[in-house]
Amino acid sequence: MKTSMRLLSVLLALVLLLGMFPAAALAEESEEAVEAALPVEELIEEEEEEKPAEEPAAEEPEEPSEEEPAEEPEEPAEEAEEAEEAEEEVEELPQSADADSSLGEGAEELPEEEAIAGTYGASSGSCGANLTWTLSDSGVLTISGTGAMTNYSYDNHAPWYVDTNNSHILKLVIGEGVTTVGDYAFMNCQAISEATLPSTLKSIGTMSFDYCTSLTGIKLPNGLESIGGNGLCDCKALTSLTIPNSVTSIAWYAFASCSALRSITLPSGMTSIPEGLFHGCSSLTSVTIPNNVTSIGEWAFTECRALTSIRIPGRVTRISNRAFYNCIALSEITFQGPAPIFSGDYIFSNVTARAYYPTGDSSWTSDVMKDYGGRITWVAKEMAPALTVSGMARGGVSLSWTEVGGATKYQLQRSEDTAGYKNLATVTGLTYTDAKVTMGVRYKYQVRAYVDGAWGDWSDEVDLRFNPFSDVDASAANFSHIAWAYNKGIITGTSNTTFAPNGSLTRAQFVMILWKLAGSPTVKGVKNPYTDVTGSKTIKAMNWAYKKGVRGTGETTFAPNVNCSRADMVTFMYMTR
Repeated sequence: MKTSMRLLSVLLALVLLLGMFPAAALAEESEEAVEAALPVEELIEEEEEEKPAEEPAAEEPEEPSEEEPAEEPEEPAEEAEEAEEAEEEVEELPQSADADSSLGEGAEELPEEEAIAGTYGASSGSCGANLTWTLSDSGVLTISGTGAMTNYSYDNHAPWYVDTNNSHILKLVIGEGVTTVGDYAFMNCQAISEATLPSTLKSIGTMSFDYCTSLTGIKLPNGLESIGGNGLCDCKALTSLTIPNSVTSIAWYAFASCSALRSITLPSGMTSIPEGLFHGCSSLTSVTIPNNVTSIGEWAFTECRALTSIRIPGRVTRISNRAFYNCIALSEITFQGPAPIFSGDYIFSNVTARAYYPTGDSSWTSDVMKDYGGRITWVAKEMAPALTVSGMARGGVSLSWTEVGGATKYQLQRSEDTAGYKNLATVTGLTYTDAKVTMGVRYKYQVRAYVDGAWGDWSDEVDLRFNPFSDVDASAANFSHIAWAYNKGIITGTSNTTFAPNGSLTRAQFVMILWKLAGSPTVKGVKNPYTDVTGSKTIKAMNWAYKKGVRGTGETTFAPNVNCSRADMVTFMYMTR
């Protein structure tokens, strides 16, 4: 490059010199011009061999004689400008090439919407067939609409994704009506510290919140059914989590590497602990495995270095390899049922613990009671049943517990609010439903087994606040109001487990509410004329309302299933006051 540039400079200088000489002078000086050119060629050869060479000294042009005045050169200034422009273009070429290559080979400019999403300012778009998203200038990402969110992937990011930490998103609000969080939707949104989820949410997809490292808390709604693989993985600021009982499916590594997670409540309907579920949860000190779990997957509790004890329910039939690998603080393991299949030689690697198994259970043999990579001391022990709440509905609280070998019956006790325990029931089975409960009241339960003519130890107690509705948040401001209406029998919900807090009321439902508020009176001698009103209670309520002056949409129609307008509500209340 240097050789080419110097050659071009010399040639341009010669052109300028030639333009300044008259024609006669050129003829007289031709031999000298040839001689002056020869060192240039030699210079080129020498520079190609990377040897320094002296540049020829430029000869001063001979002054023209008085007899032969020199001709004026033709516009030398214009030629000089052209030469300068050519030299500038040569010097600018490398810069232009570098500028073009900064986009990368085959690169294109980002579409306008993607470029906007890369800034901290407000932006918006769609993220589902009936969903939209907006990002405010204060960093609040809001998902609105109804239905499922689009599923994204590692190579096909969500539209609000701009880089590997997405620091422009500080808060997430998913509105009511949204039913799913799409795969990879908020992966690497490392600045989100708060996320609000709707009561309508049914599933959290694969890697939906993976590496949301600033997320300190997230309330999973009642009604949620599934959490995908790596769904909340690497949420390193999350300290506690409660999985509602409505969840029946949790996939592999869902909570892996949540290194600050100290406690978690798993759903009672869960039937397996999947592979790597708590892998790397190094702060986890407490976890209760639900009674319905039958298997514990590989790597399930690996590197749970703060876990000190674990209870294995009696229904567990298989524990996979490295399930408790490197749980260095684990000192007590309690098996509450028959010996499971231990699948692998490193289940308890680097674990030193006492493992308790039920006295008199013949399935626990010397072939089973091995170290499995650790130092395990096996001890027989009389077991207390493990009690769990299997569900809450309009019918009451459903309880279940693990079987104790040789037990002929079980005794249940209950305490209400701050009162002491009282006997609730004595049964021979492993389940019981407490129907005499009040919404909003806190209850505690415990159970014990009768073996060989004596009562055994009480189980660990379970503590709950009765709430039959999976779509009503017990911490919501209106919870006590809903509980009052439910306990009074005024509004009992849309099903055994749902209240539909964001739903609307029909004309017949509103009349029914007013009738119950009045004490459900029975009127005689009055019969409403509406042929579209059915159901014995609804007819009684309509007879009362008709007597009070409430009228329908026609002489024989009331339109009971039409939504009640605000004006109709006011009219019905006024007429029945």
